[in-house]
Amino acid sequence: MSNFYTKEGLYFMKDVVLNEVKKELNWKERIVIKIFTRTFNKIYNITRIKLVNIIMK
Repeated sequence: MSNFYTKEGLYFMKDVVLNEVKKELNWKERIVIKIFTRTFNKIYNITRIKLVNIIMK
């Protein structure tokens, strides 16, 4: 995970989208995002896996 932010493709696009979303947030919401980034990433990955499984059925 040390090279997480240097990879291209999906990871890079996710970071770009996250940065754009952060611009629209107030300071309290930004703190929540910083604290719970790992949780959000886990939820994102679980949702992605579920969507792929639904599509493959």
